[in-house]
Amino acid sequence: MILLNKTKFEKKRFVLLKNRKDILRNKKIAKKVEDYYNYLLDKIVLEDLEVYEDDLYLTLDHINSVPITEDFRQLIYDNDLFYPDIIELNEEKNKAIEDITSKQVSVFVNNFNYVNNLLDTHDLNKQEYQDKLKESPNIDRRELLDLSVGGINSSLLKDSVTLKGSVKAMSENQYRENQMQTSFESAVLNKNIVSKIWASSGLDNSRHDGMDGKICTLYEQFEVMNDYTGEVDYMLYPHDSSGSPGNICNCQCDVIYSDEPP
Repeated sequence: MILLNKTKFEKKRFVLLKNRKDILRNKKIAKKVEDYYNYLLDKIVLEDLEVYEDDLYLTLDHINSVPITEDFRQLIYDNDLFYPDIIELNEEKNKAIEDITSKQVSVFVNNFNYVNNLLDTHDLNKQEYQDKLKESPNIDRRELLDLSVGGINSSLLKDSVTLKGSVKAMSENQYRENQMQTSFESAVLNKNIVSKIWASSGLDNSRHDGMDGKICTLYEQFEVMNDYTGEVDYMLYPHDSSGSPGNICNCQCDVIYSDEPP
């Protein structure tokens, strides 16, 4: 996030407000991915639906196009770019959508294959599954399978298959990573930017409160420490893919880009 000619208080206030808006947007889009996943999983269990990768890709590509395109539009809007630069950014946008979609499709396919194998080797009480689903539409699908499939327990189910929110959380992290990357690219394109400041999310479960206010030059890496584990990574910005899962997953921190030297 680029903020010029503002006081530190104004910068912090603005970044927290925008951060909250970004988080809500990512949650909303990721919920669509999760709803689609649950819809297909229920159809597989109750109606023996056969899922095709091409159909998955088309639907998820459509969902992912909304937030990723929005991020790149903001990047273009914030900078005075020439046509070749815009063409290059458009190609980068398409690649980002493709990468995110491919990861989601891979998770969907692996999980659905696992569930199909599960159903082939265990008895399923479809009526119980359906009744529980009507009673609690947002029920954890692992719990639902536990209740409906005979001769199985939670320890035999892969966490990644039906763990509540796993697909949603994965998507949220992917959208957040793209936001942070395009924000950094925008700062690089702006000739006035010389420094950046880490802004902790301020949430109760934040792992990076100790990072709040840390400042460095634009191309310098932050020394990021996880407040709970002590794990240290060197990252250009929050959600930099060079970091470890402990410092990336579900992180809601932001960064302020500034024209003031560190």
